[in-house]
Amino acid sequence: MISRFILYLVLLFIGFIIGARGFVNNKNKIVIQKLQYVSLLLLLLFMGIRIGMDEKVLNNLFSLGIKAFVLSSLSVIFSIIFVKLVKGFIYNSITKGESESEL
Repeated sequence: MISRFILYLVLLFIGFIIGARGFVNNKNKIVIQKLQYVSLLLLLLFMGIRIGMDEKVLNNLFSLGIKAFVLSSLSVIFSIIFVKLVKGFIYNSITKGESESEL
């Protein structure tokens, strides 16, 4: 398990280096985007197959759906609240800084 994680991190780092060094031109970006899209579709397909084969998941699909809905809803709600609080704090700091500079 840990070796897979290390492999993922190494591949991510290699991809980062390739992208950051500018080894990819515009033509290659289009190919990479298409490859990424197809890979994502295949990943979703295989995840669906694996979930469909798991009896525990199928037997508990309703309760898992409710838990997923509650978790995602709370995540969205608290994200909005947090952004509004931080936005208000930053806006007040900027406004206070501008009024002090006018003095």
